[in-house]
Amino acid sequence: MVKMFEARATRGIPTEGWQKAMRSVRLVLDNPTVRDLAVLVAFFTGVHGLLLLDYTPRWDGWILYHRLQDGDWSGLFAWGRELGIPPFAYLAYLLGHLPHFVFWFKFTTFVSLLTATLVTYHLLGDFSVFGRADRLLLCMLIATFPANLVNVELIMTPYAVWYACFFVAAAVYRRSIRSHGQARLLTRLAALGLFYLSFMMQSLLVFYSAFLLYALLTWPESFERPRTRLWLFAQRHGDFIALPLLFWGLRTVWFRPFGHYEGYNAFHLDVPTLIGGWVPALYGALLVPLARSAHAISQLPVVGLVMLAVLLLLRPMWASTQQWAPGALVGVGCGLVCIGLLPYLVVGKYPTLQDPSIWSSRFDYLVPIGAGFLVYGGLRWYLSFLSASRHLTMAAASVVIAGFAVANISNYLTFGIDALKQDAMVLRFRNQNEIAAAATVLVEDSATSLSADRGFTFYEYNGMLKQAFGDERRLGIEDRLYQDRAYMNRLSPFYGQPFYLLSEYDGRGPVVRVRVRSDVANWNTGKLYKLYLGTVYLRLLGSTEQRDSLVRRLLSIQVLHPEASLSGHSSTPAADTACVRRLSTYVDSAKGRCLGPLTGPLP
Repeated sequence: MVKMFEARATRGIPTEGWQKAMRSVRLVLDNPTVRDLAVLVAFFTGVHGLLLLDYTPRWDGWILYHRLQDGDWSGLFAWGRELGIPPFAYLAYLLGHLPHFVFWFKFTTFVSLLTATLVTYHLLGDFSVFGRADRLLLCMLIATFPANLVNVELIMTPYAVWYACFFVAAAVYRRSIRSHGQARLLTRLAALGLFYLSFMMQSLLVFYSAFLLYALLTWPESFERPRTRLWLFAQRHGDFIALPLLFWGLRTVWFRPFGHYEGYNAFHLDVPTLIGGWVPALYGALLVPLARSAHAISQLPVVGLVMLAVLLLLRPMWASTQQWAPGALVGVGCGLVCIGLLPYLVVGKYPTLQDPSIWSSRFDYLVPIGAGFLVYGGLRWYLSFLSASRHLTMAAASVVIAGFAVANISNYLTFGIDALKQDAMVLRFRNQNEIAAAATVLVEDSATSLSADRGFTFYEYNGMLKQAFGDERRLGIEDRLYQDRAYMNRLSPFYGQPFYLLSEYDGRGPVVRVRVRSDVANWNTGKLYKLYLGTVYLRLLGSTEQRDSLVRRLLSIQVLHPEASLSGHSSTPAADTACVRRLSTYVDSAKGRCLGPLTGPLP
């Protein structure tokens, strides 16, 4: 390619300036760090690039989507104040003013997670035990470990930003302790400000202890006695040590959640529950993602082979790996996993065997950091017992990374099918006069296989109905749940309120029951993925009518008579019970108080 550019220089391009530019390019590309970062960017884009093609709100994102679509800025800021985290609303306000704001939400998530990955590579360079290949593979493991699967959701975007702020703050701190004079002060203040902003994701208050340990280990000052070094470190880092306490104090005094969110993430220490919660939490955080990766490879073996082939191209740098005790890395990984899970355990938020839904995976947001160390260290430790060669160890790590990468790609494609189903429901609702005239729409979903391992909540149906008809006078709900009086009693305080897109609904009016069917629900996974990618292509081309025609054929909706049999429900009693339990966490039935839906996923 360089020769091609040089050949162009002889056809009228100023030779001297062009040669100077090419020398600069060569100089940059000769830098190993730049090449490694370019590899990480390319790898991350290959794994998570499908996030940029996602365009659909889900779960609580429907509430936020319509609030931004309607330009309800006062309601948006009121939500931020009630939540006690005004920057949430400020970020949504900024992105909500951009054209095609759903894309910019997804783009912001993508860039934030990529930034965290690149900064992690930079920070690992402070430890001489990691060679270039070690740092690359560790960052790839952290970036792909399939614990949190809901980055596609709109309300997860602020958390991606706070997560990136945490890592950038660590890098800025690293710069500050190596600077002098005014630059040292400014970078120190910048690091403190970024850390404070990252605490909007409150689980990082606990994970901040990992940063303090990193700061202690990499502090350039050296003393003969470890106790003296520790004491002086504490003295010179008093501002960093006090920062989480300052944040919590200010939040308690001036930014305490109120109204709909009063008592949200309240800390209630229950030692037996805390101890008993570790087993299901670790199961959901570590074992389930491993099983998820194996299942994804069985569905997309060709993609897995392609990812593995790409990773094997890094073989020339495998010689840069360092010889170190992998048991220490396993210990670090276990500690980071526990620190990442602890804030969720103390407030009772973690995936359980009774509620293993994909939405609960958001409680594992911080797990991939420790899991990357744990998997890499554990793999090297195990293969060292077998006296495996360095190249065999690196090849095994590449296989694991390829499996994790395929799990992420499969997840994005699955959510893509989920998005098509929602689009098809909106288009089908719009064409039904009975639904347009109804006040309550009871949905019997016989096409749950097209959903991303989840059921739709009532406010998602409300969001789809508003998308179809432009008003908030309809309640959409699973037909089984409508028959549950206790559930409906918990739901009734929200009638006439915009919080769940029910501002014009009063619980009265015509009731219609609809059955959702699909002739493609039994298609194999590959065919469904191909359908989704085809609709994405049509959307990018601007062929809206052709795309809508294709999406509309995905589902059929049959309007049933009120006395029609309820047989054939696809939802299970366990799923209904889980939905009732989730609503119970939103509503204090004694006070009629809402604790959601835009509560955010993290403590």
